[in-house]
Amino acid sequence: MHITCTGTRRDGQPCHGRALAGGLCKIHGGQLPPVVAKYGTALLAKAYLGDRAGVPVTDILGELLSLAGELKAAKEAAAEMVANLEGEIRYEHKTAGEQLRSEVEVWLRLAEKEGRLLSDIAKLNLEERLVRIEEAKATRIIEAMRATLVVAGLTPEQRDAAILDLAARLRGDKAALIDAGRSR
Repeated sequence: MHITCTGTRRDGQPCHGRALAGGLCKIHGGQLPPVVAKYGTALLAKAYLGDRAGVPVTDILGELLSLAGELKAAKEAAAEMVANLEGEIRYEHKTAGEQLRSEVEVWLRLAEKEGRLLSDIAKLNLEERLVRIEEAKATRIIEAMRATLVVAGLTPEQRDAAILDLAARLRGDKAALIDAGRSR
């Protein structure tokens, strides 16, 4: 799918050529530097991103980890291409001399980008922050449950047993739940 030119032909009909910058094709001035400078980036984004442009990211850690996964997959694909070169990572060019194969360069750049992204993710310490958020949620749930048990008229012993059971369930502690079941 491509964006069509908004210009008109000499006969007055729409151009329908492939639009470049500013919604114009090459014939109607889409390649001219002032037009490209003014409209180029926005048109390129619209052409390639479509309606996806501007969608906010709500799960930052998930998006970063997904991007890291994509970089890893691309790096592994590039590494496989390098492995298939059979030791020929350099070649001799007639005028430029010895050259590094593009497959190797792609692999190196992807490895560098993946390493930088993973390092940045680690520096953010997001996993520890998410654990603290989950712990705060669990504390709020237990406090709400404690208040509800008081309103329900349970004895202090019953409330304590219910709170211990709730805490074990929130932690996923099966051993504590089995022990609590035996003591009843």
